[in-house]
Amino acid sequence: MKEKKINVIIISIILSIISYVLRTYAIGRSKVVVWDESHFGLDTSEYVGKRFFFDLHPPLGKQILAFVGYFLKFDATLYSDFFPFPGGAPYVKGLNYVALRKVCAFFGSLIVPLAYLSAIELKVSQKGAILLGVLIAIENSLVVISKFILLDAFLLFFNALTCYCFLKFNNTKKREFSYSWWKWNFFLGIALGGLISIKWTGFQTYALIGLFSIYDLFVYYIKNFKNIKMYIKHWISRIICLIIVPFAIYVSLFYIHFQWFTNYGEGAPKMSTAFKSKLKGNTLYGPLEVTNDSCIHLKNSRIGGGSLLSTAQSKYSNNWVSTYLIDDPGLNWYIQKRPLPDEYENTDDNYIRDGDIIQFLHKKSNTYLTTTTYDFCPFTKSMKRIISKDKFTDSALWKIEFVNNPSIKKFINLQHGTYEEIPDVLHPIGTQFRLRNIKFNCLLRSHNVVLPMSMGWKRLETGCDFNHENSTETLWHIEDNTPSYHKSLHYLYNWNIKQSFWRDFLDYHSAMINVNKMMEPFPGTVMRLDSHPKKWPFLNVGVRMLNWDDNTVKFYLLGNPKY
Repeated sequence: MKEKKINVIIISIILSIISYVLRTYAIGRSKVVVWDESHFGLDTSEYVGKRFFFDLHPPLGKQILAFVGYFLKFDATLYSDFFPFPGGAPYVKGLNYVALRKVCAFFGSLIVPLAYLSAIELKVSQKGAILLGVLIAIENSLVVISKFILLDAFLLFFNALTCYCFLKFNNTKKREFSYSWWKWNFFLGIALGGLISIKWTGFQTYALIGLFSIYDLFVYYIKNFKNIKMYIKHWISRIICLIIVPFAIYVSLFYIHFQWFTNYGEGAPKMSTAFKSKLKGNTLYGPLEVTNDSCIHLKNSRIGGGSLLSTAQSKYSNNWVSTYLIDDPGLNWYIQKRPLPDEYENTDDNYIRDGDIIQFLHKKSNTYLTTTTYDFCPFTKSMKRIISKDKFTDSALWKIEFVNNPSIKKFINLQHGTYEEIPDVLHPIGTQFRLRNIKFNCLLRSHNVVLPMSMGWKRLETGCDFNHENSTETLWHIEDNTPSYHKSLHYLYNWNIKQSFWRDFLDYHSAMINVNKMMEPFPGTVMRLDSHPKKWPFLNVGVRMLNWDDNTVKFYLLGNPKY
């Protein structure tokens, strides 16, 4: 038995070496950004530079890359003023991209010994297990996908590790609640935690393990229905190891993710204002009162809320209004009292107060935020469509209704000078309010309905709603408050907005859900690279991973015929 274990270890090591050599062969020959390295290379660079970014996948894969990248100083800003990792572009001199590719190749190579060991657990013969390991080691698509800075190698590794741990645990059934039984049950939970923390597609394997566990417990109950105490112990052990452990890992990795970043980055607009305020270089500055004709960003206060955006649409005469989760010049609006005061000096009458009648003038297009008379939103027919049009009408008048207006001093740390708060006025960030259209008596609302690309890429439907008076989807607050006149501030402050980790967690996941929706093709769209089960045995569709220029090292992702 001992000799057999030694042989298994030796064979596993040999298979790992063969696999790693195949995956690292000529790994640095392509000196350009290949395929989705444009995303994950950039993410690693942002991670090392502590600049907050957003990705639609959980953070573990990027954290592994960033851990190595930190020691390699893999931060593009150290070597170039601007390098956004465009696909097909040569890497900036100094960035050690080859080392990061080797990290992915290492994880990709570990799939092979795990496949071999899993075959052993399935009682496959030694020769059969070795053959399986060799076939996976030389499988074209697995070799190619492991050569680049991508998340796929990590996903495949944790998937293989999960399968192996599951088989080990399943083979300890006759020794229930022994040390070995608990060990592999716990390791299975860790592997599942790693799997779902790479990509959400890992939940497919998680669901498969979960369904098998439920079936297993059902069979156990049929055979041992008199021993209820033992049956309950089995349920408790599964809940601890297969639910609590994986999700504790998942949540902990997000906690580390949020704590790591200190600098403002492209992903910050997808988060709440409170989260943005903690990042260095944020745009949340200016006077602590909103006055007439100030240039502001209007942000939805719900979880995952975006900022109000106006953009021109070729098929419409007026601008389309939606909410957006990316910084854009189209987010700037002038907030104006109606009727306009004759002077713009900072007087009491110039402040925005609860109950004021106001209008919003879009800075870029010089159009007014307006509710349409006859048109309704494309997906939510109970909401009137919102546009911005160049002609002012009474449909562009809004009443501001304060919902929460605590003391602004609660949200700031005064660094210098003195600040005398003016009561009962609109404050940036601190004041939450609703906007009621005067003509139609409906509320401005944004929610998690993604618009098609023809109406605005990565944008959320926004309209004037009659049915959600008390919803957080109709709550708004002000960001980026810039007055229309120069105002010398006699104080210096930092924002100090306390917000729980769970709100950040929910904001991020709301954005992940929305971006995943945006990646889905709309009905009727033909996707040339769609893969369906009936195609899998024939492999008639591959993926060209790079341009086909004569001087380019070419990569084509195509698997071997399935064995």
